[in-house]
Amino acid sequence: DCTAGDWIDRNQGASLGIPIPPQAVGIGQQRQSNLASSSRSQIPSTSSESQGQIKRTLTSSTPISKDASEYVFVFGQFFLNCDKDLKKKVNITRIDAYETPKLTSQYLMMKSKIEHGLMQEGLISEEMWVYHGTKSTRIDDIMSSGFKIGGIDAVKANGSAHGLGIYTSKTPMDPIKYSSVGVCRHRKKKGMIIMARSIVGKKDVHSWSPTSNKDWMVFRRSEQLLPSYVVHYEFS
Repeated sequence: DCTAGDWIDRNQGASLGIPIPPQAVGIGQQRQSNLASSSRSQIPSTSSESQGQIKRTLTSSTPISKDASEYVFVFGQFFLNCDKDLKKKVNITRIDAYETPKLTSQYLMMKSKIEHGLMQEGLISEEMWVYHGTKSTRIDDIMSSGFKIGGIDAVKANGSAHGLGIYTSKTPMDPIKYSSVGVCRHRKKKGMIIMARSIVGKKDVHSWSPTSNKDWMVFRRSEQLLPSYVVHYEFS
Protein backbone atom coordinates (compact mmCIF):
# COMPACT_ATOMS: atom_id res chain seq x y z
CA ASP A 1 0.00 0.00 0.00
CA CYS A 2 1.18 3.52 -0.75
CA THR A 3 0.31 7.03 0.28
CA ALA A 4 0.97 10.29 -1.51
CA GLY A 5 4.24 10.62 0.36
CA ASP A 6 5.58 7.52 -1.39
CA TRP A 7 4.89 8.89 -4.87
CA ILE A 8 7.85 8.83 -7.25
CA ASP A 9 7.73 12.14 -9.13
CA ARG A 10 6.78 12.44 -12.80
CA ASN A 11 10.35 13.05 -13.96
CA GLN A 12 11.32 9.72 -12.49
CA GLY A 13 8.24 8.17 -14.07
CA ALA A 14 9.22 9.50 -17.48
CA SER A 15 12.68 7.98 -17.12
CA LEU A 16 11.01 4.59 -16.64
CA GLY A 17 9.28 4.92 -19.99
CA ILE A 18 5.79 5.43 -18.53
CA PRO A 19 3.23 6.49 -21.19
CA ILE A 20 1.92 9.94 -20.25
CA PRO A 21 -0.64 11.57 -22.57
CA PRO A 22 0.19 15.21 -23.41
CA GLN A 23 -2.76 16.71 -21.54
CA ALA A 24 -1.91 14.67 -18.44
CA VAL A 25 0.98 16.97 -17.54
CA GLY A 26 0.72 19.23 -14.53
CA ILE A 27 -0.09 22.92 -14.57
CA GLY A 28 2.82 24.92 -15.96
CA GLN A 29 4.42 21.98 -17.77
CA GLN A 30 4.93 22.34 -21.49
CA ARG A 31 2.53 20.36 -23.66
CA GLN A 32 3.98 18.17 -26.39
CA SER A 33 3.76 19.80 -29.78
CA ASN A 34 2.69 16.80 -31.86
CA LEU A 35 -0.22 15.45 -29.85
CA ALA A 36 -1.55 13.16 -32.54
CA SER A 37 1.63 11.17 -33.15
CA SER A 38 2.84 11.11 -29.55
CA SER A 39 -0.44 9.90 -28.08
CA ARG A 40 -1.09 7.26 -30.73
CA SER A 41 1.95 5.24 -29.63
CA GLN A 42 0.63 5.09 -26.08
CA ILE A 43 -2.50 3.07 -26.89
CA PRO A 44 -2.07 -0.66 -27.61
CA SER A 45 -2.64 -1.63 -31.23
CA THR A 46 -5.91 -3.53 -31.55
CA SER A 47 -4.41 -5.82 -34.20
CA SER A 48 -2.06 -7.43 -31.68
CA GLU A 49 -4.60 -7.80 -28.86
CA SER A 50 -6.51 -10.95 -28.00
CA GLN A 51 -10.28 -11.02 -28.45
CA GLY A 52 -11.01 -11.09 -24.71
CA GLN A 53 -10.52 -8.51 -22.01
CA ILE A 54 -7.24 -8.55 -20.10
CA LYS A 55 -7.19 -7.48 -16.46
CA ARG A 56 -3.96 -7.02 -14.52
CA THR A 57 -3.44 -6.05 -10.89
CA LEU A 58 -0.45 -3.71 -10.86
CA THR A 59 2.25 -3.91 -8.22
CA SER A 60 5.11 -1.65 -7.22
CA SER A 61 7.12 -4.46 -5.62
CA THR A 62 9.47 -5.00 -8.60
CA PRO A 63 10.83 -1.59 -9.72
CA ILE A 64 12.04 -2.73 -13.15
CA SER A 65 8.81 -4.47 -14.20
CA LYS A 66 6.33 -3.00 -16.67
CA ASP A 67 3.57 -3.31 -14.07
CA ALA A 68 5.62 -1.37 -11.52
CA SER A 69 6.26 1.47 -13.98
CA GLU A 70 2.58 1.62 -14.81
CA TYR A 71 1.71 1.56 -11.12
CA VAL A 72 4.00 4.54 -10.49
CA PHE A 73 2.36 6.46 -13.33
CA VAL A 74 -1.24 5.81 -12.23
CA PHE A 75 -0.39 6.48 -8.59
CA GLY A 76 1.31 9.78 -9.45
CA GLN A 77 -1.46 10.82 -11.82
CA PHE A 78 -4.08 10.17 -9.14
CA PHE A 79 -2.43 12.54 -6.67
CA LEU A 80 -1.19 15.08 -9.22
CA ASN A 81 -4.07 17.51 -8.82
CA CYS A 82 -5.40 16.50 -5.39
CA ASP A 83 -5.36 19.09 -2.65
CA LYS A 84 -3.17 18.55 0.43
CA ASP A 85 -6.08 17.49 2.60
CA LEU A 86 -7.11 14.66 0.28
CA LYS A 87 -3.52 13.47 -0.11
CA LYS A 88 -3.33 12.98 3.66
CA LYS A 89 -6.63 11.10 3.84
CA VAL A 90 -6.45 8.75 0.85
CA ASN A 91 -4.40 5.56 0.75
CA ILE A 92 -4.28 3.62 -2.54
CA THR A 93 -4.56 -0.10 -1.81
CA ARG A 94 -4.71 -1.58 -5.33
CA ILE A 95 -4.71 -0.62 -8.99
CA ASP A 96 -6.30 -2.81 -11.66
CA ALA A 97 -5.40 -2.25 -15.32
CA TYR A 98 -7.84 -3.23 -18.07
CA GLU A 99 -7.23 -3.82 -21.76
CA THR A 100 -10.50 -4.26 -23.68
CA PRO A 101 -10.00 -4.66 -27.45
CA LYS A 102 -13.55 -3.65 -28.41
CA LEU A 103 -13.40 -0.42 -26.39
CA THR A 104 -9.87 0.35 -27.60
CA SER A 105 -10.99 -0.06 -31.20
CA GLN A 106 -14.00 2.22 -30.68
CA TYR A 107 -11.82 4.80 -28.98
CA LEU A 108 -9.22 4.81 -31.76
CA MET A 109 -11.90 5.16 -34.42
CA MET A 110 -13.46 8.12 -32.61
CA LYS A 111 -10.02 9.65 -32.04
CA SER A 112 -9.23 9.40 -35.75
CA LYS A 113 -12.62 10.88 -36.71
CA ILE A 114 -12.29 13.84 -34.34
CA GLU A 115 -8.66 14.48 -35.34
CA HIS A 116 -9.60 14.51 -39.02
CA GLY A 117 -12.46 16.95 -38.42
CA LEU A 118 -10.31 19.30 -36.35
CA MET A 119 -7.50 19.20 -38.92
CA GLN A 120 -9.91 20.62 -41.47
CA GLU A 121 -10.32 23.63 -39.14
CA GLY A 122 -6.60 23.94 -38.43
CA LEU A 123 -7.04 22.65 -34.87
CA ILE A 124 -5.17 19.97 -32.89
CA SER A 125 -6.80 17.16 -30.94
CA GLU A 126 -5.98 16.72 -27.26
CA GLU A 127 -6.19 13.81 -24.85
CA MET A 128 -6.28 13.85 -21.06
CA TRP A 129 -6.80 11.53 -18.10
CA VAL A 130 -10.13 11.91 -16.31
CA TYR A 131 -11.86 10.23 -13.36
CA HIS A 132 -15.33 8.82 -12.84
CA GLY A 133 -16.93 7.80 -9.56
CA THR A 134 -19.88 5.40 -9.44
CA LYS A 135 -21.28 2.49 -7.44
CA SER A 136 -18.98 -0.54 -7.25
CA THR A 137 -21.72 -2.70 -8.80
CA ARG A 138 -21.46 -0.70 -12.04
CA ILE A 139 -17.69 -0.76 -12.45
CA ASP A 140 -17.30 -4.20 -14.08
CA ASP A 141 -19.91 -3.31 -16.70
CA ILE A 142 -18.20 0.01 -17.50
CA MET A 143 -14.77 -1.59 -17.79
CA SER A 144 -16.06 -4.30 -20.15
CA SER A 145 -18.77 -2.43 -22.12
CA GLY A 146 -17.80 1.21 -21.78
CA PHE A 147 -19.59 4.24 -20.35
CA LYS A 148 -23.29 4.80 -20.95
CA ILE A 149 -25.00 8.18 -21.21
CA GLY A 150 -27.72 8.61 -18.60
CA GLY A 151 -31.05 9.39 -20.22
CA ILE A 152 -29.96 7.85 -23.55
CA ASP A 153 -28.14 4.54 -23.02
CA ALA A 154 -29.05 4.04 -19.38
CA VAL A 155 -31.15 5.42 -16.51
CA LYS A 156 -29.77 8.68 -15.10
CA ALA A 157 -27.76 8.00 -11.95
CA ASN A 158 -26.92 11.53 -10.77
CA GLY A 159 -28.84 13.87 -13.07
CA SER A 160 -27.74 15.88 -16.11
CA ALA A 161 -27.82 19.50 -15.00
CA HIS A 162 -25.06 20.41 -17.46
CA GLY A 163 -26.37 18.52 -20.48
CA LEU A 164 -26.50 14.89 -21.57
CA GLY A 165 -23.13 13.19 -21.64
CA ILE A 166 -20.57 11.26 -19.61
CA TYR A 167 -19.67 13.21 -16.46
CA THR A 168 -16.03 13.02 -15.37
CA SER A 169 -13.48 15.14 -13.53
CA LYS A 170 -9.88 16.20 -14.15
CA THR A 171 -9.10 15.25 -10.54
CA PRO A 172 -10.30 12.39 -8.29
CA MET A 173 -11.63 14.78 -5.63
CA ASP A 174 -15.24 15.04 -6.80
CA PRO A 175 -15.55 11.47 -8.14
CA ILE A 176 -14.67 10.13 -4.68
CA LYS A 177 -17.97 11.60 -3.48
CA TYR A 178 -19.87 9.49 -6.01
CA SER A 179 -17.99 6.22 -5.57
CA SER A 180 -19.48 3.41 -3.57
CA VAL A 181 -17.95 3.33 -0.10
CA GLY A 182 -17.77 0.56 2.48
CA VAL A 183 -15.81 0.12 5.71
CA CYS A 184 -12.60 -1.92 5.95
CA ARG A 185 -11.11 -3.67 8.97
CA HIS A 186 -9.45 -0.50 10.29
CA ARG A 187 -12.79 1.35 10.28
CA LYS A 188 -11.63 3.38 7.29
CA LYS A 189 -13.95 3.98 4.37
CA LYS A 190 -13.04 2.30 1.11
CA GLY A 191 -14.04 2.65 -2.50
CA MET A 192 -12.87 2.63 -6.10
CA ILE A 193 -12.61 5.14 -8.94
CA ILE A 194 -12.28 4.68 -12.69
CA MET A 195 -9.41 6.42 -14.46
CA ALA A 196 -10.10 6.84 -18.17
CA ARG A 197 -8.29 8.17 -21.18
CA SER A 198 -10.29 10.77 -23.07
CA ILE A 199 -10.46 12.65 -26.37
CA VAL A 200 -11.27 16.28 -25.60
CA GLY A 201 -12.06 17.35 -29.16
CA LYS A 202 -13.53 20.78 -29.85
CA LYS A 203 -14.67 22.81 -26.86
CA ASP A 204 -18.45 22.88 -26.39
CA VAL A 205 -18.89 20.48 -29.32
CA HIS A 206 -17.26 17.22 -28.26
CA SER A 207 -16.81 18.07 -24.56
CA TRP A 208 -17.35 20.93 -22.14
CA SER A 209 -16.74 22.08 -18.57
CA PRO A 210 -19.61 23.62 -16.57
CA THR A 211 -18.97 27.24 -15.56
CA SER A 212 -19.79 26.26 -11.97
CA ASN A 213 -17.01 23.67 -11.80
CA LYS A 214 -14.08 23.88 -14.22
CA ASP A 215 -12.67 20.58 -12.95
CA TRP A 216 -15.60 18.69 -14.45
CA MET A 217 -15.50 17.42 -18.02
CA VAL A 218 -18.66 16.28 -19.81
CA PHE A 219 -18.18 14.18 -22.95
CA ARG A 220 -20.82 14.02 -25.67
CA ARG A 221 -20.04 10.47 -26.83
CA SER A 222 -19.10 7.41 -24.79
CA GLU A 223 -16.53 6.43 -27.45
CA GLN A 224 -14.48 9.47 -26.43
CA LEU A 225 -13.55 7.64 -23.23
CA LEU A 226 -11.41 4.56 -22.74
CA PRO A 227 -11.78 3.20 -19.18
CA SER A 228 -8.28 1.93 -18.39
CA TYR A 229 -7.76 1.65 -14.63
CA VAL A 230 -9.70 1.05 -11.43
CA VAL A 231 -8.04 2.64 -8.41
CA HIS A 232 -8.99 1.06 -5.06
CA TYR A 233 -8.52 3.26 -2.01
CA GLU A 234 -9.09 3.68 1.69
CA PHE A 235 -10.26 7.01 3.04
CA SER A 236 -9.71 8.12 6.64
